[in-house]
Amino acid sequence: MKKILLSAALLLSLSNFAQAPIQAFYSASVIPEDDNITHYLLVNSSTPIDQSAMGANMVWNFDNLAVVTNTATSVKAPTSTDLANYPGTTMVVETNTEGGNPTYYYLSDTGQGTNIRGAKTSQITLTYTAGGLIGNFPMSANEQVWGSVSGTFEGNGIQGTFSGNAGSSVDAYGTLTVNQGFTDTKNVTRLRTDQFLTLKYMGIPVGTLDQTIYSYYSADLVAGPVLRSITTHIVVTSAGIDQTQSTLEVYDQATNGVADHKALAKIVIAPNPVKDVLHFEGNDEIDSVRIIDTAGRVIANGKTNDIQVSQLPAGIYQVLVSSQSGSAVLKMVKQ
Repeated sequence: MKKILLSAALLLSLSNFAQAPIQAFYSASVIPEDDNITHYLLVNSSTPIDQSAMGANMVWNFDNLAVVTNTATSVKAPTSTDLANYPGTTMVVETNTEGGNPTYYYLSDTGQGTNIRGAKTSQITLTYTAGGLIGNFPMSANEQVWGSVSGTFEGNGIQGTFSGNAGSSVDAYGTLTVNQGFTDTKNVTRLRTDQFLTLKYMGIPVGTLDQTIYSYYSADLVAGPVLRSITTHIVVTSAGIDQTQSTLEVYDQATNGVADHKALAKIVIAPNPVKDVLHFEGNDEIDSVRIIDTAGRVIANGKTNDIQVSQLPAGIYQVLVSSQSGSAVLKMVKQ
């Protein structure tokens, strides 16, 4: 009997580290813009954070974080100006930092992979004319994409072209604990995204741009990562530039939970995970339901407490529910 109990305990322990595929780099959303914001805390650490280790069953414990300020990330549809500047864009990821300048990623996600079309910060603007595949989502452990990229850049008074290599790999999974943003330990899967670019002016190399992004994804959050770190190193010798900029952001669970608290208290999905029928329980009368996939597409609608979903592939979906109490965004796990 003791051996059986020990075996069961071991299996339970291993299941806690089970790797979940990363569904999207960022998930587009068609919910109202005021609700389509994911709040983060910009933090720093009193001790260096080592993210070099990779593999299975990792344990990340970032317990020396201090809050610097707040950031907010939203995924928006491109404007006509965005499309003119970054052709093919289907979603714009905008991050606003309190007291700082916004940053933008212009992405193309048509179901054939997620590509970057452009990136804009206060330092530099990159426009990708070739390459730029970030991933073929969903991506699981050890999957990777890699290829050449090229395009144009503008920054620090210099305009020119760039070329190099870029790609992503799902390089690790395990558990993540932090002392800011959220209090529970989360099962996460990590995506590492790199680009190594040579900057050229009139065809002559004038500098380099190297960037590494670590994004930690949890099934608790559909819109994007629960923790992300970005390190960018830019060198332009002729302009006297040799800068390294690093940011670390943690999902602010408390702030993100405020807006929908009233509606969530009245409507829940039960059971969840869902097999064939999406069923709602609660006291409110449901006005409308929209089921949204990780690419931001509305794939099902309804107005009742029971919606047939047997036709949907297994995965994680956003469910936008409107009721007398307002709108709530719930997470549905489809078996």
